Amino acid sequence: MPSPTTQSTTTERSALHSTIWKVANDLRGSVDGWDFKMYVLGMLFYRFISENLAAHINSKQGIDPAPLQTGGGGNTLTLMKI
Repeated sequence: MPSPTTQSTTTERSALHSTIWKVANDLRGSVDGWDFKMYVLGMLFYRFISENLAAHINSKQGIDPAPLQTGGGGNTLTLMKI
């Protein structure tokens, strides 16, 4: 029998999963799912490339990239864990 903590975590994940799907469907509207997916994946890829290029240029110039990050961070290690 799973512990109450494990069960509540599973319930929270399930609720989060369904909420994310509802939000995605609302945002997507009447756009085909495949087209929306390609748009989102393209945006994520663009962000990944942009941040890594900026980090590479900053490292070549001797600039510490840590203070330049804003928002959720989004460094390579974070993106690889997702």
